[in-house]
Amino acid sequence: MKKVAPRDIFNDANFLKNLAFLTVHMQTGSINGLECNISEDDMLSPDFLAIDAGSGDLFAPYGSFYVAETGEQLNLARPTNSREPFPLFFTDESEGIYDIFYDDGTLRGDIEEILTSDEPSRVNLDPRTIMAQSIAMKGIGKLALNIVDRMSVVAGFGFDQEQYGPEGITLEMESGHFNLKNERLVTFNGQNVDLRSPAITSDEDLWPLEFSIGDNSYARVYDKNGDFSPEFLAVSQGNELKPQEPEAAYDEQSPRLRR
Repeated sequence: MKKVAPRDIFNDANFLKNLAFLTVHMQTGSINGLECNISEDDMLSPDFLAIDAGSGDLFAPYGSFYVAETGEQLNLARPTNSREPFPLFFTDESEGIYDIFYDDGTLRGDIEEILTSDEPSRVNLDPRTIMAQSIAMKGIGKLALNIVDRMSVVAGFGFDQEQYGPEGITLEMESGHFNLKNERLVTFNGQNVDLRSPAITSDEDLWPLEFSIGDNSYARVYDKNGDFSPEFLAVSQGNELKPQEPEAAYDEQSPRLRR
């Protein structure tokens, strides 16, 4: 199914956030007996998440999760457009449905019905990186929302809905950032707009998306409150982009996640 912006950009971002929480539970031993075959390269593919034509749910690729003890395959899904914070669920080969989280991100008991082994779960993903990718998608989604709704604050900016529909969002990890690889997906007065978001984020800054037009000078799209930054507003009003001083990198050892 073709995706529609900004709705499906936010759907992807919310799925990734839920996946980050699932990964934390697997790493810390809250969930045992589960195997995850997702790689970091898989995560960056625009085909990583797909909308099921029948149910409308958003699914990770078939074969991403297995029950370690039995080898049974589990499908990971999230209802699209859900207003619940953590509606992630598994389906098994018999089409049984197992909700994973309560609304506060704590675990339900449903998956204990299928995960009965005490063997540690296997997963090779960093939940902090998954969360940072979710934050990147959320930032792109908010920009697309304002452009699609023709808000005056984004005058001159364009979003190519026709390109996004079949292609989705393609991100590439480069120099510590998730970089948007879709050429001319976002434009300003016909020029390509480069977007990037750091691969390491903090609870204190959930809107770190940056933009560049025509050169390598980047500035923030939003301030730390999620409002458009003075630099972005200046460009939308026809002024030149002035490069910002880079902020200190943020590093955190524990996989603590904001909710």
